[in-house]
Amino acid sequence: MKPIPVKPDSSSKNQSQVSVSIKMEIIKKAITLINTIYNEQFRIWYHNNTILFYAILIIFVIFISAISIQVFEVGSNSNIGNFVDSIWWALVTITTVGYGDIVPKTFGGRIIGIILIIIGVILVSLLTAGIASKMVESKIKKEHGLKKITLKNHFIICGWNKSGYRVLEAFSNLIKMKECSIVLVGNYTSEKINDLISMFPKLNIQYVRGDYTDEEILERANIKNAMKAIVLSSEDIDNPQQADDRSIITTTTIHYLNNNLPVIIQLQDSSNKRHIKYESDEVIIYEEYGGFVLANDALHSNIYRFLVNMLRGNEHSIEKIDIPSQFVNHSYQEMFSYIKKERNAVLLGIIREIPKITIEDILSDDSSMIDNFIKAKFRESKKNVLIDKESKITINPNDDYVIKTNDKAIILC
Repeated sequence: MKPIPVKPDSSSKNQSQVSVSIKMEIIKKAITLINTIYNEQFRIWYHNNTILFYAILIIFVIFISAISIQVFEVGSNSNIGNFVDSIWWALVTITTVGYGDIVPKTFGGRIIGIILIIIGVILVSLLTAGIASKMVESKIKKEHGLKKITLKNHFIICGWNKSGYRVLEAFSNLIKMKECSIVLVGNYTSEKINDLISMFPKLNIQYVRGDYTDEEILERANIKNAMKAIVLSSEDIDNPQQADDRSIITTTTIHYLNNNLPVIIQLQDSSNKRHIKYESDEVIIYEEYGGFVLANDALHSNIYRFLVNMLRGNEHSIEKIDIPSQFVNHSYQEMFSYIKKERNAVLLGIIREIPKITIEDILSDDSSMIDNFIKAKFRESKKNVLIDKESKITINPNDDYVIKTNDKAIILC
């Protein structure tokens, strides 16, 4: 009996072919994806490090050329005796300076020289173009408010209205520092910023474009290294409550990024003061004191003119200064005479600043479980909790007023 021949299973063969085809397609897509990711990462790195890339490439070419010229010229050229001579020749050649003190004499050395000259022209041109491109890009970013601020101890002004001009004028007249840096944050035109820079040449005015309630924009203004922030009521918002809400949100965002930064906030409605939680902040109500100034000027002529001259700092200015240690526990009269004699200024009053109390000061020094638990949690959160008290301001105190350690002097100079 003849054996029945077994036909190969065509369906199994087809399944195997399909499986291989699918695997090949997966591998192909994986390779394409890897290449895309690699190319994208390289493109980003190249854009951020163009100058470094060409500098490294030029150094690499110099070393390869120096090694190659050593092979052909050492022993045949008395001018090339060591590797330092080869490096010098490669550097002079790639930059197309061509001093002529070292020249290749062999055929192979001259071929290396020709190749190096051609490559050098290309690479040095690309490096120069990269440097110029970065400089232009940096200038454009700075003019359009897109560059990250690297200043320290600068003043940040968020928002703008007609008070902004007075603020910059006061900074220009009153500032005693060699360079006062102001960073304006908001959506302004380049023309407006350039006008402000020309109006106040004494100030180093820089600009960050964007919504100043946004954390990223404030970080670009280097809020963490600022000296103080000023939040002006926005002139772009007609509704006073909405303008105040925006100022309060901005203040909250600033303190989230820099808890210790003092902020001066301009509000339009005095009832919104209750939303300002930080004692280190100062709130100025828009046009709050206009009525007092007008009434005083009506009752006593030239009061307004006196205040304007004093506050603008054209001839005189009001300053807060530290009290010399030798006057601590001495009388106000002694300090008054000293200020008049040494600075030809008038002592107007005393600010008694209450030291800040931390959570460590509140909790007891014993090793109770509750205290240790609370301290540990605050340390984990990396938040320095401070409890402030308002500074006490005493204008023209009695002559026998005793100066204390935490007192500051307000003078008219």
